[in-house]
This record gives sequence, structure tokens and C-alpha cells, in this order.
Amino acid sequence: MANKDKPDGKPASSPPPVKDLRQTGSASEPKRSQATSQTQTQDDETFSAIIYSFYYVYFAALMSALSQLMLGPVYGSMIAADQHKRILSTGILFGFMLKPVFPQIRVPNLKLYLPLLPFYIPLVQKQIFKYSGRLGPTAGPLVTELVTLLPFVFLSALCAAEELSVLKIFKDKPYFYLVPAIAAYFANISSEPIIIEYLSNLPTYSEFLTRVWLYIGSGTLALSQTTPKIAVTALPAIWYNLQYNPHLQWNRTTSVLTTQLDTIKWKLLDRTESNTGYVSVLENTDPAFRILRCDHSLLGGEWIVNDQMREEGVTGTEPIYAVFEMLEAVRLVNTENTKRDSEKKALVIGLGVGTAPKALSAHGIDTTIVELDPAVYRYAVKYFDMPTNVTAHLEDAVAWTSSKALDPTYRNKYDFVIHDVFTGGAEPLALFTDSFIKNLRNLLSIDGVVAINYAGDITVQPTKQILNTINNIFSGRCRIFRDLVPEDPKDETNNFTNMVVFCLHPNSKNDKKKPIFRQAYEEDYLSSLSRQQHLEPNPQNELHFPTTQEMEAEKIKILTDKDIASFSGQQLASAKRHWKIMRQVMPNEIWEMW
Repeated sequence: MANKDKPDGKPASSPPPVKDLRQTGSASEPKRSQATSQTQTQDDETFSAIIYSFYYVYFAALMSALSQLMLGPVYGSMIAADQHKRILSTGILFGFMLKPVFPQIRVPNLKLYLPLLPFYIPLVQKQIFKYSGRLGPTAGPLVTELVTLLPFVFLSALCAAEELSVLKIFKDKPYFYLVPAIAAYFANISSEPIIIEYLSNLPTYSEFLTRVWLYIGSGTLALSQTTPKIAVTALPAIWYNLQYNPHLQWNRTTSVLTTQLDTIKWKLLDRTESNTGYVSVLENTDPAFRILRCDHSLLGGEWIVNDQMREEGVTGTEPIYAVFEMLEAVRLVNTENTKRDSEKKALVIGLGVGTAPKALSAHGIDTTIVELDPAVYRYAVKYFDMPTNVTAHLEDAVAWTSSKALDPTYRNKYDFVIHDVFTGGAEPLALFTDSFIKNLRNLLSIDGVVAINYAGDITVQPTKQILNTINNIFSGRCRIFRDLVPEDPKDETNNFTNMVVFCLHPNSKNDKKKPIFRQAYEEDYLSSLSRQQHLEPNPQNELHFPTTQEMEAEKIKILTDKDIASFSGQQLASAKRHWKIMRQVMPNEIWEMW
């Protein structure tokens, strides 16, 4: 029988090798693991890119808000904001779009140097502020932010675009960079008011949370994104800020500011940053007077009684502005009210240095004030002898009057209401709308008198609307007086003036349709020579309300809350006129050095 095996005894053919399923699985596992790892890495990169792009966008928003706060004392908040959005949009757009247009640009080194800018920006601002008088209210803020804020916003946007460049959608479609650019712009402008309000309240906790300190603090935190070698280059700026920058709230720099002010015969008594701006008390040595300042506005002041003034017969403090004494003339209006002063109540909206509430209190009138800024109240008490027995509500006047006007216990409560507010280089229009004036009317007693201080150009639209609104709410029972007779009536700059509107309650039983003033007596003057000249409104200074024909030509006849935005252009023009007046009242150095 034939042997089917080969001579070596092995089978003619071997069965195919059997695959071990466990071996097969272990061979494919590294591929699967590698794919999962790559997906996880991509997810991490995407998450990191989004987080860091947000970081750069909101870092720019913080610097943008600080820039506006720094410009406030030199130009006023309204003027500072004029070109601000254009600068933001330019920096953000060019920063985001530079990457797709020039993809070869390498950003990593820029990321390392960006944290240094917050240390140096205050120093550059300080130098540019010295030229504010020559640059003026239009070019000044623009030049300052072009040199300081624009580079920072541009580099921040460029860094954010670099972070997003790892995402596939931006690699495939570079024009998609427009989407984060637009989103970043709206994120900035929507968050900036919130950031400014938040930053403005921080100084109430510590002077180390004031503007220049916040620049230094934000830069210090950002140094974690750079190398130690680069971080060291921030030290010269930190040292200079701590030693020589008068805008820094610090004992050493305050003494530097005091020394510089001495050269122009001014003295700094106190200063702080508060919720309405930079507030300071300054004293001029020749002539001798003291003022309270908030950003680029004067809230009031008083002459200092020295030997020379005593020789002239001055025995007590005298206000530097006649308009504040005119407000006290609410007491001189003939009404059916037979109560004695000690039985009357007065409400004062806006404090300033406290000239009017001080006088009302001196006459024995129970006086209540509503003031938004606690620093203004504190300085009025400390430096201008504001009595502490006056009831003070340190809160927003719009909210306070709205709530009290609905309270039956406050309706027709006050015999006198004085409205005296000013901020940002112009009047806050929210405190001159029909709803606010109606609330004042509801708080005024039937036999009461209201006095409203307004500073503006009597020929422009907003002033006409405001005056017409007041006259309408009080049913035409009002009169207007400017504080001083213009030296040259033909000079158009004299159209900007302080004026006081006196009104009777619409339901007053007074047989006179409009306020009539009694003659002042010696006790009304409170031993003040200035009051003898300015307390009684001068008939020669009386102005007239806009006529019906004038108002027919105006689109808006009564100012309402919804109309406020439409007056932004006119308010800006008014703020610029006021800026120029302030630069004539006090030297440029006062505004520039703070």
C-alpha cells in the first residue's frame, strides 16, 4: 500500500494557521487608542482656543473701560466717549482680519509682550494730557486713545485671532474671522458700561482699587502669560508710576501733585475716586477760595475768609457762584403758606458743596437731600461746613423720587423743592424728563415752590425742550432768571448760562399766576454780602420760555425718557462748550494733573 507521506515523514500539506482573536484585538487597539487620543487633543485645542480668545477680548474690554475712566477728569465722560466706539471697532476689525490677510504673521511673541502695556499706558496718558488745552475737546480724547487704547485693542484682537486659527472652520474659510470680530465688538460695547460702573464703585473699598492701581493690577495678573525675562521689563513703569504719576492714589504721588500745584498757587486738600468720577477739593491761595470738583466740572465753591475779606466786611463763607444763592429765593416767593420756617420742609436734589441746603437749614427748615455720590456728601461736610443734621439719602435721584412719589406719606410733603444736578460736562437728561419733573411736582406741597437750576445754551434745541417741559408740567406758572447779566449780549458764547426756573404748584391758590418775590430782609441774607447782591432774582436777568410758535417748529416738544438718546449730539456740543468755559475758569494744569 502506497505511503501517502513524504519521505521525511511530514504531511504533504499543513493546515492554514488559525488566528487568535485576542491577538487580533490587541493589534488594532493602538490604532483605536491613537484615534481617540487625537480627537481628545483636538477637543482640548478647540476649548483652549475659545477660552483664550475670550480672555483677550475681555482683557481689551477692561483696558477700554479704564481708558474712559482716565479721560474723565481731563475731558468729562461725555466728551471722552465721543470717538471711543470708532477706536474700538477699528482696533478689533483690523486685529481679527490681519491674520487671514497675512497668515504668515507670527503672533506668539506679541502675546508675550501684551501684558506689559497696562503698566506703560498710564505714563503715556500722563504725557498726552499735558497737551489737552492745545488739542481741545475733540482732538484730545481721540489722540489719547489712538496712541494708547487702539494699539492694545488691535494686539488683543490679533492674539484672539491667532488662538482661533487652529479651528478648522477658520482654516477653510478665512472670511469667517468677521464673525468673532463682530461678536468681540458687541461684547466690548455691551459689557463696558457694566465694567465702568463696577470699577467706579471699587474705590469705596480701597485706594488700591483706583484707576492707575487697576492698570498695574491687571498687568500684574497678565504677566502669568509671559516669561520672567520679559516680565522684568515692567519694573521701570511700575517704579515710575509709584514715584511720579500724580494720577495714582498713593501718598508719594499725592505729595508730588501737591508740589506741582504749589507752583501755580493751588493746594490739594483731598481727593478720591468715586461712583460719579474723580472728586477732589482744591484751594486757590491768590485769590483765596476753595472748590469741589468732579471730573471736568465744578460742583461749587466758597471764598475763604481772610484778613483782606474781613476788611471788606465779609464775616462768613461766601459761595463763588451766584446761582446757588438764587436757589434760596424759593423762600422769597409769595404764597398762601403761612407756616413758619421751622415748620417747613425742603427737598434738595443734588448737593454740590451744600450752599442751598446749608442756608435752608440755617433758617430752621427741615431739609432733606438726595445725592448720588457719597464722596461729594463727605467732602461737603468736611470742607464746606455742611451741617450733619440734614437728612441725607445717598442714592439715585430718579429711583428715589419715583418710589416716594407713589408713597402717600410723601405726596405734597415738601414746601420747597430745589433741583440742582450736573454731571459729565452736561446735565443728566433723565433728571429733566416729564416723568421726573412730575414726580417733583407730586412731592411739592400745593402752596410750595420749586427751583430748578439748569446750565445750557438758551438758543439750542435741548434747552428749549427742557424749559418747555418744566413750564408744561407746572401749567405755565413759572419764571426763568439767569444768574448774571452778560458783559456783551452780542457775544454768542454768552448764550451758555446758568439759569434758575421758579415754579408754583399748578393747583396753588395763589392769585398770582407766576412766582412773585417779596423783598428780602436782613435775616434772609444770613450775614452774607454776596446774598445781598444775588439772593433776589434780578428782573433784568429774566428770560422767556420758548413761544408756542418756536415749539411748533420742534419735533420734540416735551422731553420724555424715550427721547433722551435723540439729544446725544446736542448734549455733546453743550459739553464741549462747557469744557471750554471750565478751562477759562481754572488753569489747564488743574484738569491735566488731576
